[in-house]
Amino acid sequence: MKIQLAYRFTGENKEELLDILKKIIQILKEKGHETYTPVFDFNYEGKTKEQIYTDALDKIDENDALFVLVRSEEKSEGMLVELGYAIAKKKKIILVIKKGVDSRTKYYTKTIIEFQDIPDMLNKLRKFDIK
Repeated sequence: MKIQLAYRFTGENKEELLDILKKIIQILKEKGHETYTPVFDFNYEGKTKEQIYTDALDKIDENDALFVLVRSEEKSEGMLVELGYAIAKKKKIILVIKKGVDSRTKYYTKTIIEFQDIPDMLNKLRKFDIK
């Protein structure tokens, strides 16, 4: 399966986020999936926000699923745009959300992984069968 990752970027600790994403990508690849992660697979240099959003949405068309990582209640406009687009395109939504976070994203999928902390999330992801 081809899986695109969506996540809150603005306002996040970049080093921490990139480390988490690398670990998620590794697990997904070990399970035989291909991934697209904009922060790693798109050259942002000289691009406008519109170009960045357009690329992310175009890539959703090429992927089978959107993996939505929600670590806090802080909103991410980009992630919400990607989620809405993926829903409209009838893509599989895989929501990975921290326990206790109140997010309406839970209404858009039955595929939900709730986690306490990052090690818990990675452990659950290793055990989770994504179809």
